[in-house]
Amino acid sequence: MVVQWLERPKLVLNLELLFANTRTTLTWAPLRLMMWNMSFHAEHHFCPSMPFHALEKAHQQLQSHLNQVDPGYIAVNANIMRNLGQTTASTSS
Repeated sequence: MVVQWLERPKLVLNLELLFANTRTTLTWAPLRLMMWNMSFHAEHHFCPSMPFHALEKAHQQLQSHLNQVDPGYIAVNANIMRNLGQTTASTSS
């Protein structure tokens, strides 16, 4: 499905730019189901009209192009907290 979309004629797509500002968070299947698979957030931004149940398959096909894949929400939040001071310091100079 994703491959067919990418192979459309005259479609120029910069996957690195598309995935530059969004992340995918790998998490438990029950949590993904409760969140309608929105943990596959980068894949959702790649094709917003893709049904939620197809996002996991899209992830399998697109994972080599993703810039940010995190192993869970605890890791995501820990990383954000760790980098929060750095971001604030760099933007205030």
